[in-house]
Amino acid sequence: MSINDDVSPGAPWDPRYQAAGPERLWPDEPTIRWLDLEAWHAAGVRTVLDAGCGDGKNLAALVRSGFHTIGADLSETALAQCAMFLRTLHFDGRYEFLPAGPLEHIGMPAGAVDAAICIDVLGHLPKPRPVLEEVARLIGAGGFLYASVFHPDDGSRLGPRMRSGNTSTEGWYLPSSPDAAHTEYYFCYYSQADAEQLFSLAGFEMVSLEPRTWFEPPHTGYRDEPHVHVSWFCLLRRR
Repeated sequence: MSINDDVSPGAPWDPRYQAAGPERLWPDEPTIRWLDLEAWHAAGVRTVLDAGCGDGKNLAALVRSGFHTIGADLSETALAQCAMFLRTLHFDGRYEFLPAGPLEHIGMPAGAVDAAICIDVLGHLPKPRPVLEEVARLIGAGGFLYASVFHPDDGSRLGPRMRSGNTSTEGWYLPSSPDAAHTEYYFCYYSQADAEQLFSLAGFEMVSLEPRTWFEPPHTGYRDEPHVHVSWFCLLRRR
């Protein structure tokens, strides 16, 4: 696998959130459920960035756990749906959103947050390192990052509408209800060694690296079949 430091914003996600209509694109159960949030509290974490917050399932879990949480996403529609979701949960004053934009250029001051999460984002970027370096800048030395990348056993790899990419670790996915441009979404599948290298080159020390498997129901317009995900979940500390 080649890991470089060019910017890669990825495919536009607004059409996917819009296609879901009044339904939420992703299920409500958070995918940070394996993270020990009490340990973050004990370590003095107060403010957390959700880099690629989508429509809010993980951001909601952070707010519910008592963190001041900042949501960032490329998709303006995702941010609007995230805000609506949090309002239905009657959360107030414990979160904020940054303007929609690429995660490579979030723009907050260095060291602005104590920790960050970046879930189901990096595996969709052909060049993820700039996002990690921006997150590292915002966390500052000693801060925590909880991130995920796709495992080679992820169910999408051999699933319907996935075509092979330029290497054996890459694929391009066409949603079950394509947009007018037939936009495809990039997937990269990481070996353990590749995941370790990705985070190390961006300035992170690995605390733990665990493969996690979970079932997900259909995602309206994006993947209409129930499916099983397998990802590496990585707890990291900024060097």
